[in-house]
Amino acid sequence: MGNQHNEENALILRKYSRWLIGSAGYAESTTNVKLKDVVEFDRELNGKDFRKLNEDIAVKYKELLRKREWKGKPIGLKTLNQKLKSINEFYTWLRLQPGYRVTVNEYAIGFLSLSKGERRAIKTQKNLKKIPTKKDILKLIDSINDDTEVALRDKALISLISMTGLRVKAVTTLKLGDFDINMLRITLDPLHGAKTKASKAYRVGLIVFDKKLLDHVLSWIDYLKSVKNFTTNDPIFPMTDLKRLPGSFSYIATDIKAKAWKSPGAISKIFKDRSKEAGLEYYNPHSYRDTLYQLCKSLGLSVKQLSVISKNLGQNNLFIAEESYSGMEPDTILNEISEIDFTKPVHNKLELKVDLMDKKIDILLREVKNRPSKNDDSD
Repeated sequence: MGNQHNEENALILRKYSRWLIGSAGYAESTTNVKLKDVVEFDRELNGKDFRKLNEDIAVKYKELLRKREWKGKPIGLKTLNQKLKSINEFYTWLRLQPGYRVTVNEYAIGFLSLSKGERRAIKTQKNLKKIPTKKDILKLIDSINDDTEVALRDKALISLISMTGLRVKAVTTLKLGDFDINMLRITLDPLHGAKTKASKAYRVGLIVFDKKLLDHVLSWIDYLKSVKNFTTNDPIFPMTDLKRLPGSFSYIATDIKAKAWKSPGAISKIFKDRSKEAGLEYYNPHSYRDTLYQLCKSLGLSVKQLSVISKNLGQNNLFIAEESYSGMEPDTILNEISEIDFTKPVHNKLELKVDLMDKKIDILLREVKNRPSKNDDSD
């Protein structure tokens, strides 16, 4: 299979590609992944038109994917689900195109998906996700010696991600001019080069749950400005400058150069390498977002405060009360962040009101109980 070519399939895929980027607004990287999954399916059709999809073809392809291996092991459910979802989305779009609306078998499309149980298993994987504790984070940072520029950078890098939950893609594009030292805020603007999820522009306030983390970040920025003479357009976390040792084929990484990383993978590697050097368990940078939320949640913050934490993380639907504060202005969110003391827990205002109301009810009940009845009155 996979030797025949269908010209009509190729033309409609080209149209779909333009739609993914131009109309649906997907990033190029996401578009490439979705297209790759559909192209693989097209290859297995072996020259058959996309319109020929039926139950047997769908089931057969799903079983074929189940047998695929990656590094000697069957591909995971998440990968399988992603590939089937890509094809499912393509056919959903295809049914709206002229010449395909009636001919595409809607019933067969339903077989391009996993069972309910398998989908549920994927969704509940988050319950098993391991995230670093506050102690883990501090231990990792403290394990890095302040003996090189690279070490100072890495301490500041881990500290900043811990206090903001920024995605690594955004961190690679951070410039000195994006950081407001006085207000402890970071501006992420895709129009000025920031790479954010869904190309969304927003500001992030630092959640300082340990002052040492803030000191590492501020010291690093001061070092870049005063010692390295970095400008506002230079990266906050620049690349490592690999230098060859004299008379050797070995390279040493102690300094940095005023150049941004090309790939987010460099940051993940820093977390992994630093964890290994310290003999600590590795947690990927994205898991630090979960830790930050859990730390905030453990403080007993109000629903409104948790909602601004959600927006500060660049999310819209993390909490039940999100819709109630969806119209909140960015400056209001950041002001709320700045007024919270993240170093110690606070009593939830709602809990305090309930406790106070309970006490008032108890007092009233005692007064009613002790009040003499009319039958006890004497002339």
